[in-house]
Amino acid sequence: SALTHNAEPECAVRQDRVFVPRMQRVTSPLAAEQCKQQLIRTDGAVLITGGIGDLGARVARWLVREHKVCDLVLTLRRGMGTPGAQALIAELSRLGAKVTTVASDIADPASIQSIMAMFNTDRPLRGVVHAAGVSDSGVLSAMTPERCATTLAPKVHGAWLLHQATLDMDLDVFMMFSSISG
Repeated sequence: SALTHNAEPECAVRQDRVFVPRMQRVTSPLAAEQCKQQLIRTDGAVLITGGIGDLGARVARWLVREHKVCDLVLTLRRGMGTPGAQALIAELSRLGAKVTTVASDIADPASIQSIMAMFNTDRPLRGVVHAAGVSDSGVLSAMTPERCATTLAPKVHGAWLLHQATLDMDLDVFMMFSSISG
């Protein structure tokens, strides 16, 4: 009978039982303990590719505010001339973070190498957030091989290069973002 009601737009029937989606807050001692665990050790740096972009900036703020990360390395394609770069760095600095910016092409192996050279035993890399990307929105039939390559290079090839460069590092997190337009 639940299937005939407009008030239940989604339901599933499994073994003669009807299930409908419901959200509710679940509290358990185990969940509370997991929430208290530290996501990223604060004795090192977190690399955020595309760190000045919308996603990268949001993650940077979240890491500093919620996880007390104090050392961020933000990559940006156009350097400090990127709109909003100065304001974001000032904001993160006010929140207590040391911010290093690196102009780089994340799809270039030499660029990745020079970024990774920044990290050592005194400044270990604790996390990678790959938010860099190039937006070239358009309908699929209008995409040329060149446009696809331009879009995929930082996202896919950059992710692979970052993965290879950090294989032997003791990372707490390796996070990748994509987008619907990607």
